[in-house]
Amino acid sequence: MEIETLRNYKRAFELLKIIVIIIIICGFASDIGIYLLCRQQISAQKKIVYFVDNTGNTKSGKEVLVSSVREIQIKAAVKKAYTLWYQIDEGSYSSNIDEALYYFGDCGKVMLKDYNDDRVGYNLKEKNLILTVDINDVKIDMAGHKGYIEGIQTIKRDEGKVKRNIFAGFTFTDISPSDMNPFGVKIENWEIYNKDIINQ
Repeated sequence: MEIETLRNYKRAFELLKIIVIIIIICGFASDIGIYLLCRQQISAQKKIVYFVDNTGNTKSGKEVLVSSVREIQIKAAVKKAYTLWYQIDEGSYSSNIDEALYYFGDCGKVMLKDYNDDRVGYNLKEKNLILTVDINDVKIDMAGHKGYIEGIQTIKRDEGKVKRNIFAGFTFTDISPSDMNPFGVKIENWEIYNKDIINQ
């Protein structure tokens, strides 16, 4: 009877030892899981950037690579120049062209000469034209310092509307940012590949 009791104690001890080992392993596993989860959350938090806007409100944004930021800035500059140049009416013509020339390099002088030769400012007033644009796509090749932009220009006049696709290629260089060119981008070699009328 005593031998059987000893065997039962031995089995109970072995079972207890197994349970303790399982508890220890589960404890280590949960500690490791919590540690990895905390590291992941800390890493995610590091990618969130907080900044204060001009009104004093705190806002958050995601951390991005400097090269990605530069590409976004160049796209914004090209969109801005495109919109200023092709979205004009009698009232905005002079101010838009003057502002756009801060983005365009030497090609801007050629483009302005073409506008003057075509009497664009005069025609806007005489024919009561309103030109608006919708940008469809902008692609930037950061390595080649070139890109293209495609949009649709709508010409509103008394007789109705005309829409045309304006697809342009360009190169760009980095310059110091200024109040008139906050993106620090100078656009060169602006070339129109098509100005097809898409409806009338």
